[in-house]
Amino acid sequence: MPTPASPSKAWPRSIRTVNPDPARIDALDRLVAEIGKTGAQLVVAANSEFAAVHAAAEGLISASDLASVRSDKKQDEQAVEPQSLGQN
Repeated sequence: MPTPASPSKAWPRSIRTVNPDPARIDALDRLVAEIGKTGAQLVVAANSEFAAVHAAAEGLISASDLASVRSDKKQDEQAVEPQSLGQN
């Protein structure tokens, strides 16, 4: 497992994507493939929870960190709901 003490190893990186443009998705797919050739990982994540699940699976964050991300995401979603209900 890579650690800060072993900088010669590549850490996975995540990009959050919100752009559904097929050209953008194709470009990201090519970037993921290119980076994969180096032995590193690039994960295209739809949201922070997806990125956190991947990081937890890789052993980069703890289960409690994952739970915290999920809790924060839920709070964010609940904070947005009242605003969107009033905009009809």
